[in-house]
Amino acid sequence: MSTSDNNTQPHFWRDAALPFLEVRAVGDGRKVCYAPHSHETFSIGAITQGCSTYVNGDAFQRVDRGTVVIVNPQVVHACNPIDGQPWSYLMFYVDAGWLGALQHELGASADGEFRPYPATLSREPELFAALTRLYTTLHDPDHETLHKQSATVEFFGQLQLALAPARMPEAAEPLKQLQDAADFIAEHCTHALRLEDICRAAGLSPSYLIRAFKRHYGMTPHAYLLNRRIQLSQHWLRQGQDLAEVALAAGFADQAHFQRTFKRQLAATPGQYRISQPTSR
Repeated sequence: MSTSDNNTQPHFWRDAALPFLEVRAVGDGRKVCYAPHSHETFSIGAITQGCSTYVNGDAFQRVDRGTVVIVNPQVVHACNPIDGQPWSYLMFYVDAGWLGALQHELGASADGEFRPYPATLSREPELFAALTRLYTTLHDPDHETLHKQSATVEFFGQLQLALAPARMPEAAEPLKQLQDAADFIAEHCTHALRLEDICRAAGLSPSYLIRAFKRHYGMTPHAYLLNRRIQLSQHWLRQGQDLAEVALAAGFADQAHFQRTFKRQLAATPGQYRISQPTSR
């Protein structure tokens, strides 16, 4: 199969750890045509190159790079090429029940049922950048499940505030529960934690945990976990332990991932940090 043929094929992403989400990507959509159709899911997509037609209910528009298309469940829609012009896109299909529960946590749904969004598209650069960044995060093999789960919750929380900003005022942060979350992360940081593990330990919902934790500690739960791993690795490196052993003991998938994370946080490689320790006489 040629590279051109491969670009026209849809590529799907799924992860058992995020069963409410499916992603589709097409690199060259010139031969990809859709009849009007609908989905049970909420759909949101990004036009990453070129332009296409876009039908959403009664609306008919031309969309181009930087546009985010928004399709509520069961709404008839279609995107198709214009006179063979190249275009590429990403589409995210989100379980409406999961999104309705998130809206409930954000004060936008009193009963947890999904509330449709009035907008059919957005040309806000920040939203486009956030959606494409989420795609990159989900596809990066270096990113752990916790990071992918957190990034997904963060994006759809951002989407809610961008498209339907009305919300109920939040109560004061539950400091004891946030401390429980931080303690749980610190105690289990060498393991492959999932967002639901931390939420269960703290007694907080995913959306609230991520927002409140970041406000209180200045970083997301995943960043806090990585920071704790680097602290542990510094301790072991000062003891002269082998780099590969430290990487695995600290919970990193491999030494390359450990090296990148260590350098990003400390502006030095683990090897540089290890050999800089004073030797005993």
